[in-house]
Amino acid sequence: PAAGRLRTRLDPDTYGGAYLLGLRGLSVIAHGNSSRSAIARAILLAARGVEHDVVGRLAARLPRQAAAV
Repeated sequence: PAAGRLRTRLDPDTYGGAYLLGLRGLSVIAHGNSSRSAIARAILLAARGVEHDVVGRLAARLPRQAAAV
C-alpha cells in the first residue's frame, strides 16, 4: 500500500511538472517524455501558480538580500 501511494505521488501524469525556483517569473518544468495528460497538468499547475501568486508570496517571505539575487 505505501509503495502504491508513493508511486502515485511521483507519477508525472498525476502532477505534470514542478515549479522551477530562483527565477523572477513562474516556470514549470516537465519531463521530456511527458504524456499529453502530464503536459495538461503542468499547464494547470502553472495557471494555479499564477492564480495563487506563488512568486510574489515566496518573494515576500525571503529576506530582501536573497530576493534581489
